[in-house]
Amino acid sequence: RDLHSFPTRRSSDLCAAQALELRAPLQPSPSTGRLLTALRELVAPLGDDRMLSGDLAAVERWLAADGPSAALAGLAELQ
Repeated sequence: RDLHSFPTRRSSDLCAAQALELRAPLQPSPSTGRLLTALRELVAPLGDDRMLSGDLAAVERWLAADGPSAALAGLAELQ
C-alpha cells in the first residue's frame, strides 16, 4: 500500500515538522530541510490552538500532487 493513501500521513507529517522545529538550533539534513521548508510554505507552525482541518487538507493536496518529490528536485542523491 502507498503510504500517501493513509489519512494519518497528513497529521504525522505535521507532527514531524513541529518536532524538527522544536530541536532548534539543531539543523536537519538538506533533504529534510527542503521538505520542512516546502511544508511550512503551506502550513504555519502550531503555536496556539486552532482548527487543523485546513492544514490537513493542504498537506493532503501537497502529497497528492507529489509535493515531496518537487521539493527534493535537484538535490544531489547521496552515494
